[in-house]
Amino acid sequence: MPHVGFRRNRAFSLVEVMVAMVLLLIGVLAVVAQWPMGARLGFMSEWQTEASTIAERTLETIDAGPYPPTSGTATEGRYQITWTISRGPIINTKYAHVVVQWPWQGRMYAVRMGSIIAAAL
Repeated sequence: MPHVGFRRNRAFSLVEVMVAMVLLLIGVLAVVAQWPMGARLGFMSEWQTEASTIAERTLETIDAGPYPPTSGTATEGRYQITWTISRGPIINTKYAHVVVQWPWQGRMYAVRMGSIIAAAL
């Protein structure tokens, strides 16, 4: 006896294709919308790494002595470098604090580093 009833078609209907295309479009738009944020974070990471390198190099220069004035500023490219040297927490030490700032999109960003330096004997 032959099977009686509806015959299942194996092709996709136009409605199924349209729904699939809309879902795919939503996914693509979500990825594209996140692209600028990823680029911004990439720039910020690069600039923060450069600022950290400058701060570390400044602390090493101060540590190498002779000590510069107790405070000062300098500029390196887009970065504004500020340092202060004060009495350290232990006898015969000094505390050096370095701040490296840079502007981006109307805001100032900064990296801060400090170090305790032993006095020369």
